[in-house]
Amino acid sequence: MGHWRNWWMAVWAFWLPLYAAGQNTVRLDSSLALPFDLTSAVSVWIDSTGEVADEQAMTEGQFTPLKTTTIPRLLQKEVHYSYWVRLTLQNATSVPQELLLTLGNFYETTLYERSPTAQTLYQRYTSQRLLPSERLYRYDHRYFPLHFSPHQSRYLYAKIRALTGKPFEIRPFLYSYEAEAKERVKGLYDDYFPMAVNHELMAVLAFLTVFFLFQWVLNRQRYLLLYSFYLMSMWGFAAYGASYSSYVVDYISYVPFLRFTLQQNFYILLTLFTHTFFLFEILGMKNWPSSWTKRYFERLFYVVGGLLAIELVLTVVYRRLDLETNFHQLCQFALPVLNVTSLVLLWATKERVSWFIKLGALVMVIGTTIGFASVALGWAPMSSMLLTHYPNVYFNYGVLIDILFFSLATGEKMVQVQRERNRLLQNYALSELTTLRTQINPHFLFNSLNSIKSYIIKNKTQEAAAYLTDFSVLMREILDKSREQFLPLGQELEIIRQYLLLEQRRFSQPFQIDIQIDEAIDLDAVQVPAFLLQPFVENAIKHGFKRLEREGCVWVKVSSLEDGIAIIIEDNGIGRDKAAKLRLASVKHRSMGLSLVENRLRLLREIYHWNIDLTIEDVVPSTGTRVTLRIPFFD
Repeated sequence: MGHWRNWWMAVWAFWLPLYAAGQNTVRLDSSLALPFDLTSAVSVWIDSTGEVADEQAMTEGQFTPLKTTTIPRLLQKEVHYSYWVRLTLQNATSVPQELLLTLGNFYETTLYERSPTAQTLYQRYTSQRLLPSERLYRYDHRYFPLHFSPHQSRYLYAKIRALTGKPFEIRPFLYSYEAEAKERVKGLYDDYFPMAVNHELMAVLAFLTVFFLFQWVLNRQRYLLLYSFYLMSMWGFAAYGASYSSYVVDYISYVPFLRFTLQQNFYILLTLFTHTFFLFEILGMKNWPSSWTKRYFERLFYVVGGLLAIELVLTVVYRRLDLETNFHQLCQFALPVLNVTSLVLLWATKERVSWFIKLGALVMVIGTTIGFASVALGWAPMSSMLLTHYPNVYFNYGVLIDILFFSLATGEKMVQVQRERNRLLQNYALSELTTLRTQINPHFLFNSLNSIKSYIIKNKTQEAAAYLTDFSVLMREILDKSREQFLPLGQELEIIRQYLLLEQRRFSQPFQIDIQIDEAIDLDAVQVPAFLLQPFVENAIKHGFKRLEREGCVWVKVSSLEDGIAIIIEDNGIGRDKAAKLRLASVKHRSMGLSLVENRLRLLREIYHWNIDLTIEDVVPSTGTRVTLRIPFFD
């Protein structure tokens, strides 16, 4: 450990003499133009151990004058370093002065003032993590307000920590309040476009997150929930950068856990984790046969999950931001390789993958690559006066296009799921409709067989044979048509005629049958639901003619309408009220008769959008019942 420490001290001993020689006291007089660059008046010393006590650093540190402001990127131990800055300011006027001192944009900065006798007078602390109400200067965490009495000299030391793997700058400047306000307005103007793009991206991500969460609540499809989590993690990534700007304080900054602990690498890994989980679910990889693509994504899920767990342990459990920075740099090399591999396998797989998914993955890789390249090649800045993490416009537009394709893929999946659901529901409804259609009232079969038995017992063999013949013809017609959903009107009326003849022969009290058909109707062309009329004529006979003191009659009238036909089944029986009082309409029969018809009509509306209107009314109180069916033409 000592060897490496001495090595770094030797490196800095070589580096720091390259800075310009000479530390000057800055005289604050009327000729000083603000803002004023303090670079030539500043000396620096690097504590490469980060363990030197503050008092010792200020008294024993080997300060070297600063020339260039850029500190190179250090890949290993930089997060342990403490960067010390020393400068002297003197008010050369006879009036007090109120000024602002900034050294640059760093993770945290502590300012000390010492007397010429090396006594520490005070220390002040500022950090990127502070909210406006917690800052020394509420508009910007980078500034230290300084009050100068007439002819006062101030001996200042600053301790800087910079948790970044990127090059950063020590930019010591002295501002008046007016000059800082002008600089801030200029920064807002210069950075308006990238800030607007970043906040537009956050708005889109927030809207889509809420939208797909709502869709998940309605549909309970897991891929919708996972896509919402993916969008939420993308929003967190975008919000993280904005939250470390002095002028953009998102509400996420008011959550101490998110503000103080979680780092950018957490949101990157969380985004990749939810993205992998989402792809695995929406593509149904669980049901794929074994392949390189399936095995890769199964392992990728655990690899990224493991990296995410390490990130959380470093930041949340141990709070080792030094180790987290090195881990972040490792991930910066590993994650692009994982993303490119995912892209290649998605495009190469023989399984069905939506083009929206393929294009979304492609745009994600291209956008990330261009984003990194734009920074490396200097096309886009990494930071500005306003923004600690400068929004990368290329990357943000790539994200917008990426979520566009993934949202289209999610919408496509929703349509496929809904179509499959509708197909299953329709098959179920058709099965139910077939069951309802083929159900014959067991009373009819029982009564018919009893009638044949009665004829045989009474030695009425001819009547029994005739009845059995007609009964077998009707049963053959019903069985032959049992697979049909619809029948020509002529065949339906013929089945009803045969049924009425059988009932007329069986019924102890005679009744008349009158079937009237409009000659303008083409009986072969007009389609009606199979066996729709039988329950109504059965009710007319069974309930209408019981205890009827006059001769009964059943009328079946078929007339033409402009957009269909009307079928009226009418009887001159005792009416519904009297039948109910006599308790002739049993609950069981109701469930097997009219209730089945009503269920059939409901299913016909749902499946075929065939709206058949059913009306049941009394002809004259207690003198009969009329059933009217208005059946539109069916294409």
